[in-house]
Amino acid sequence: MNSRIYLLIITYVTGSCIIFSSCNDDNENLMPSEQAPSISSFSKDAGYPGDSISILGEHLDKVRSITINNEEVKVVRKAGNEVIFIIDHQTTSGELIVEFDDGTTSVARFFKVFDPDWEYIPGLPNNIPGSLWSHQFINVNTGYYSDGGTINKTTDGGETWKTVLKGVNLTSFQAIDKHTLWVQQDSWNAKRSTNAGDSWTDIKSPQDFIVDETYFFNNTLGWTIGSYVGLGSRGVLKTTDGGLTWNESYRTEKQLFNYRHTRILCLTANTVMIPDPENNILLKTLDGGENWEEIAMDFGHPVFPDETLYFTKKDQGWLYSNKGLFKSTDGGRSWASIDTPLPDAEEIISIHFDNAQNGIMLGKDGAVLRTQDGGTSWTLRYIGSGLVSVDHVDEDGAIIGWTGSELVKGKF
Repeated sequence: MNSRIYLLIITYVTGSCIIFSSCNDDNENLMPSEQAPSISSFSKDAGYPGDSISILGEHLDKVRSITINNEEVKVVRKAGNEVIFIIDHQTTSGELIVEFDDGTTSVARFFKVFDPDWEYIPGLPNNIPGSLWSHQFINVNTGYYSDGGTINKTTDGGETWKTVLKGVNLTSFQAIDKHTLWVQQDSWNAKRSTNAGDSWTDIKSPQDFIVDETYFFNNTLGWTIGSYVGLGSRGVLKTTDGGLTWNESYRTEKQLFNYRHTRILCLTANTVMIPDPENNILLKTLDGGENWEEIAMDFGHPVFPDETLYFTKKDQGWLYSNKGLFKSTDGGRSWASIDTPLPDAEEIISIHFDNAQNGIMLGKDGAVLRTQDGGTSWTLRYIGSGLVSVDHVDEDGAIIGWTGSELVKGKF
């Protein structure tokens, strides 16, 4: 039973009345000096090394330590309603945990630490911000960019650009190798260069065929998908002479691959995959197009269908959808859920592998995830202005990508 003791003492001192009262209740709250600390807000939920971050709340003079991703950061001020810490240069993104003097902890939030070692190169060719239409780097120095009407080339990593083609109505572009370039102008016409853009040859598209997307495995072998004029059927055509002639490889009356920027994945000369998330089908050949298999898949709803489904070899693929991140080891027939250091609420917007082991995934809010072991483990970093696509990543960690209006270079 709870006990209450009340004491009332009245004395008279030189005519004054002094009243003392006391109350003891086992269920009363602790005295203010003994109250538990609490956190109400942060000045930032992300920052660069060297930044000061303020945490507001009550009784924060009882903070013992603050860690981010299991690494303790330096606390420079503790007061009753505020504690300030500094992000160390070795600190990486992760859970921010506050520990108090009594041994209790508070998992406050996921805190992003931006990597400062990234170079932003503003001012795309022709000074048209946000006009990025198509782009590709074939190594850390040589790359191409188009605003839809011109093709521009750099040989110094994006510091300077030279226009190599004007007056085009671009629908797609590919730097097939360091010499061979392909420009699809519309559904009927293309241009090809065999000297890195110094001169161009006009190429007529296949007769009675509306081209949607074209991709070359090398400078002679390529594939295109589209529709047959007046027939309503869809098809896949193959060339072995650099696009001069095309032959039918696959035809269907189904309306497959009928969305913008369908990705043609040429893994080898014989292994080609064409995913169709809208119809939950993966079209696949292992013999250079002699035979095709339609594999039923449950893609979920990919955030960006042309960017978040990627195969690194004939059996190994990656998929990010509204259901999460998945990996296939049987050519897309089944998919297993994969964990990453990325916070659950953050979406993946692009997947890019240079080979089966070395890959990059981009998060919507500036996250860059890198694997060097085929996705068994991932390292997470954040950059201040988020990448939306990656053109190149080599085994040394050199990355070239785009924010949409800026070229970004860094090393992971």
